[in-house]
Amino acid sequence: MIPLCAAADPAPRMPGFTVPSGAVDCHAHVFGPEGRYPYHPERTYTPPDASLGDYLTLHRTLGIERGVLVQPSVYGLDNRATRDALRSLRRCGLDYRGVAVVDGSVEEGELNALQQDGFCGVRLNLLFKGGIDWQDVEALAGRLAERDWHLQFLVDVSTFEDLGTRVRRLPVPVVVDHMGHMPCAKGVNHSGFLALCRLLETGNAWVKLSGAYRITDGQSPPTKMCCLSPGNCFLPMRSVASGVRTGHIPIFR
Repeated sequence: MIPLCAAADPAPRMPGFTVPSGAVDCHAHVFGPEGRYPYHPERTYTPPDASLGDYLTLHRTLGIERGVLVQPSVYGLDNRATRDALRSLRRCGLDYRGVAVVDGSVEEGELNALQQDGFCGVRLNLLFKGGIDWQDVEALAGRLAERDWHLQFLVDVSTFEDLGTRVRRLPVPVVVDHMGHMPCAKGVNHSGFLALCRLLETGNAWVKLSGAYRITDGQSPPTKMCCLSPGNCFLPMRSVASGVRTGHIPIFR
């Protein structure tokens, strides 16, 4: 049975500090309606609707001026929901960008169209069903480099072998989702976590300090990542549109 995600807080609150001018939410998804944008049959979760209107309400409440919409795993290669939302934002004159999911056979015309719509990167899902394979990225990397795009990985760094070696061979910048998605219980001395830290030191890789609730068991808070390579870390204001939790691990409180 595919698990359901908890719904977002319908009434976001203003932060207790002044958000810097030009603040960017670097990782968010929009979902639904499912009747218009059907989910991938082999997805690992089913989200509630999280509309573009909810997303903008959240940003206006928090004082965020720009954002990056990332194609979620539940849609697989079908970028329509993310693409339609990004088009709507940009038609309103808002400076938002997107990260798509494509495979190695994508045509140049489709990449041109995605770029015209505001996409500037490709997400590689190595964690959940419905994503794409590493071979697709190797085939795409050179083509993306010519466009000045980046690659974004959804991957558990504690189980993916030779990630650092593979990434160093790619001719594009790389961003790692959700702190490498490594369970906090494995500890910061785990070889996969240390490999991620070394990768950040190359200057061509970054990590998103997002999705903390997905990697903690409630006993091991993900605090030490924040102290490592701070210049190569992004801290999203929220990891998904309107705060929908797309994992199945309780939040650490």
